[in-house]
Amino acid sequence: MTTSDPVIAEVAFILTAKAHYQLAVSEAADRLSRLLKLRGVKFRDKVVVLEAFEVWETKPKLGFVDVLTASYAKQPGAELATFDRDFDEISGISRWQPPHLS
Repeated sequence: MTTSDPVIAEVAFILTAKAHYQLAVSEAADRLSRLLKLRGVKFRDKVVVLEAFEVWETKPKLGFVDVLTASYAKQPGAELATFDRDFDEISGISRWQPPHLS
């Protein structure tokens, strides 16, 4: 079995959305982590996504897509280009902000 980042992000959204399952972030992260850890589940960046779940549990207001982006940005040699200062809350990220255009 295999899946992708967008599918995981969509499932995370549906599980925690008030209009759907309304799970707490910690519960959704736990369930998705357990799913990805099952033997036979193939996922190219499994370690990155599992780290994102850990960050998401400590910073649930950031949203899963942001913590997934942050998890990728923590990879060696990565630099995140963004104006979003919310990423400053996550250690280990090198954030590059483009200069203001005049």
